[in-house]
Amino acid sequence: MGQRGGLSWQTILCAVITVAGALSAPAQTGTSPEGSPYRGRVVTDPEGLSGLWETPNGHGGFVGIHMVLWTSVAPDATSDHQTLAGVEQQWESLDLGVYEQKGAEFTFGEEGYFSDHARAAQVKLEDGHLELHFVPPVASMPAVDLNLTKQEGDFWVGRFRRGSFDEQVTLERPEAGMKTHNAITGSWSSVGFMSRVVHIGEQAPGQFVGWSDILQIPGTVRLAPGIQPHRLFEIYGDRLKVQRAGERGVLFEFGAYSGACCSRTFAGKLSSDESWIESGAGPSAAGPFTKLTRVH
Repeated sequence: MGQRGGLSWQTILCAVITVAGALSAPAQTGTSPEGSPYRGRVVTDPEGLSGLWETPNGHGGFVGIHMVLWTSVAPDATSDHQTLAGVEQQWESLDLGVYEQKGAEFTFGEEGYFSDHARAAQVKLEDGHLELHFVPPVASMPAVDLNLTKQEGDFWVGRFRRGSFDEQVTLERPEAGMKTHNAITGSWSSVGFMSRVVHIGEQAPGQFVGWSDILQIPGTVRLAPGIQPHRLFEIYGDRLKVQRAGERGVLFEFGAYSGACCSRTFAGKLSSDESWIESGAGPSAAGPFTKLTRVH
């Protein structure tokens, strides 16, 4: 991955792994030493199995699912040095957040995490069918039951239960119900030693949510002396905080909901043709990139 704010890519990856473990721990009873039963499967559409899907809860908030998918690629795979297009990715693990956002803004603690490699309450995903059953060990934790099927058009239908909310639902991407299009919604990509893809949706007018993908592109990763080549890890669907700042300003806070150190804010300005977002700060202040270009 290169360096981010003076940290080596090894340090960053270790930190991400630690954060993922910390997020998963409250809702699980340990992980299987064998890892994910799906590990090694070829993943053809990682973006379609990551990020947020949700629906209004009837009380001014939202219920939904949040997928964080880990894949890996061969270090010597042929790439265009900018994207993972045409590069075979293999499944490593899946973390699943089940949440109820009770107000206009998602807050830490409204989401419980599960995984596909837990000893109990294991996330199962087979042929587009997502299943999870969690009986809490204490009354203060919400019970969870999911029986959802992925539909063509990028939405899920079926039973969603989290605590007192228990209904048949249709879960869509956050922007799906909006009649108008905000300039910052969509997907944005950086190019560099650590590629980021940022996905922004709008729940309600002026109310944004987002997630990002952290990608290591074969042929661009620099290894320290003595480090042997190894599979490169890709992380899809990490939730981020999104805010507008005036007519063209935008703030992305990465790691805002991790519960661990440290979040990093990208402050940028939307171009007049709405095709890119650029930070006025240097690379070290802005993070691993200074410019995001619209993908779609």
